[in-house]
Amino acid sequence: MTISPTDTTTAAAELIARYSARWPIEVAFFDAKHVTCAGEARNRTRLAVERTVPFGMLTQIPVILWYHLAGHSPAVVAEHRTRARWYTTKTHPSYPGMLTKLREIASVVALLASGATSCITGQVVVVDGGAGVGRVLHDL
Repeated sequence: MTISPTDTTTAAAELIARYSARWPIEVAFFDAKHVTCAGEARNRTRLAVERTVPFGMLTQIPVILWYHLAGHSPAVVAEHRTRARWYTTKTHPSYPGMLTKLREIASVVALLASGATSCITGQVVVVDGGAGVGRVLHDL
């Protein structure tokens, strides 16, 4: 990676420290543009863009708060680490991972709230992104 600063008097170590401090902000911008689609506004007037893009960024807040208050489970992380080698070094959840977990939970809640499940009683519904199906098929 190449860092090309306009300030030629700053030491390399300080430039790298500044860049690393800004990195989480860059990741948030990237996720807002590509995952939340804040950069996909189909309007081109100045006022519309000034409203749409910040709203797209603000939609990340409830997802992150939900994940940290209710969606995160250390048991799930431990289970993922046994199945996937890349989880041994992963230290923080990604925004797309949080959003996927929320969508999984929301789809089960929508199913259970519909009339289609009136005959389901006393069941534990496991929401694990299909990992349980893989274990069941492997055990057969």
